[in-house]
Amino acid sequence: MTGYVSEATRFLEDYLSNHPEQREVARQGRALWWDKPQDAETTAQFAAARVPTYPYSYDTSHPQLDPFRADGYRLALPPRLAAQVAQRSVPTERA
Repeated sequence: MTGYVSEATRFLEDYLSNHPEQREVARQGRALWWDKPQDAETTAQFAAARVPTYPYSYDTSHPQLDPFRADGYRLALPPRLAAQVAQRSVPTERA
């Protein structure tokens, strides 16, 4: 007994049986985008350069994003926010 075969699956099977050249075109497309040789050294460099992400990226109260920590400010902020924090931390003299 065969199970249920959807209309989409039947269409694709019929199309591929009538157009066998499409299987080769699909293989070439896959080779173009996905089947690439892997280099272990490059993969290790990417892994070493990875920056940790935080569970909620918009949480500015995260310890690493706190500019008033005892051990100082870390450059883990987006550039625009880092510039705002840098402006606030510069002491200004009031006349």
